[in-house]
Amino acid sequence: MKRPSALRSLLGLALVVATGCYQEPKPPALPVPAPSTSTEAAEAPALPVSQTALWGGEKLIAEVSTSGVTVGRYELWVERPCVEAGRPMLRVGSRAERTGVYAAFDDSGAVASSLIDAQEGVPVSSRAQVESERDIKLFDVRYTPGSFQYRFDRRPKIPGRLPYYSEKDRRTPEHVPLHDIHSALGRVRAHADEIGWRGVLLVVFGRTLYQIDVEVAAREEVEAAGTSYKAIRIDGVARRLNYRNTPLKRQQGFSLWVSDEPIHLPVRAQLDTNKRVLVAELLDYVEPARTPQPQLAPCQAPDEVARSE
Repeated sequence: MKRPSALRSLLGLALVVATGCYQEPKPPALPVPAPSTSTEAAEAPALPVSQTALWGGEKLIAEVSTSGVTVGRYELWVERPCVEAGRPMLRVGSRAERTGVYAAFDDSGAVASSLIDAQEGVPVSSRAQVESERDIKLFDVRYTPGSFQYRFDRRPKIPGRLPYYSEKDRRTPEHVPLHDIHSALGRVRAHADEIGWRGVLLVVFGRTLYQIDVEVAAREEVEAAGTSYKAIRIDGVARRLNYRNTPLKRQQGFSLWVSDEPIHLPVRAQLDTNKRVLVAELLDYVEPARTPQPQLAPCQAPDEVARSE
């Protein structure tokens, strides 16, 4: 069996899970019918901050598979809100890693961390570390209106392969907000109620810019990891943009299902490639914090690129 290259399956699914659009979010009304390890008891979780449907304290774990064979695991968590430069922020982290039979041949993985402006729902900065058989790649991205600045550091793991470092400031359309994979997920969950809505989102993935065309397609039932959900299907197409911000011809289609309830929990994602179908299914979910938020503490830099509490 030919295995997928390094991180294509995991990172491709990460892009799918984090693709979305915009609407003012709605607070979860009741606990969701999904696997949960939360032990907190209260009537309703804390309200989300404006323009993003990410809640402090929530965590999701998904399994990635192809042709019925498990190839990876994806985790995403949201830390409690904090404050920086007088504005409320959310720090969001994620991790992707190989599992199953493929892990014996390839220990590739990735971790990422974002600091998201909780009022605007867009990232202020993001960091990622991607490790493959050949390299460790470090990405550090800062976002400003109409551009993003990145530092890229490639550190070889095999003899004879040269290191590489670059810094660049890339211009983008000023009228379109930029997102990373985490802030985009907050937007798709916030927008899922509007069946038939279509939109465009620009997502920075590593040091590459993608144009994502999405449509909130339909309500339907879907099964994920043995659990049936009443869900909303969101279809999309991703295209890479060149440095003139023109979409390239090659495109990648995908579908994302979120639960049909106010919290819009991501339960399944599917990426159809020329050679295989990649699927991510929700395995476990920790519900958002249900206690009143204390006064926000200053944001702290993570001890590493991404860290789960």
